[in-house]
Amino acid sequence: MKEKVNESNNKKVNKNIFEQYKKKAKKLSQNEKRVLALIILLIISAITFFLIIFNLIKGQEVSNEINKYTQARGVDKEHFERVRNSEEYKRMKIYTGEIIKSIVNKQYENVYNKLDKDYKEKYFNTLEEFKKYCENRLPENLVVIHNNIERIGEYYVLDVDLVNSENPRDIKSRRNVYFVFKEYKIEDYVFSFAKKSYVDEEKREEILNN
Repeated sequence: MKEKVNESNNKKVNKNIFEQYKKKAKKLSQNEKRVLALIILLIISAITFFLIIFNLIKGQEVSNEINKYTQARGVDKEHFERVRNSEEYKRMKIYTGEIIKSIVNKQYENVYNKLDKDYKEKYFNTLEEFKKYCENRLPENLVVIHNNIERIGEYYVLDVDLVNSENPRDIKSRRNVYFVFKEYKIEDYVFSFAKKSYVDEEKREEILNN
């Protein structure tokens, strides 16, 4: 009888010890979860902080490069950003607008420096020749009307009408022209142009080579 009582007491003691162990194990498990969650949170915070710092540094580097580039080329920074954020066909229209604006303002040297080297040697050996062409062959108060634009290989071909803004219906002064651009970087391009006297597609290669 006494042995049964002792056995019962031993079972109770063992049960109590087991329950205490379970509680400790549960507490330990919860603590481990808290520690793990804290570690994960710290890692995420560190990565986020690193990315913020990296983007700030990268953004500053890009801004510095843009400043150097625009200053070296005499380009307005806001204008450069607008061009940089434009899709390729929009950029070609902007470049065309720059050329027309320079011609209207009689800044012929700016335009002359943008002409493709081979094209320039073939048609305008000197700045004076180009200036005379612009003054004698292009309409006064020049504006551009875009008809079509397409890409052929590394070239962009723009079909435009050059007209007198004060008399856009004057057929005699209107010039139908192909502008051909080759872009190296943003605001770094060369161009050529040809008076359009034919429309068949077989002549496109000849235009590109002008």
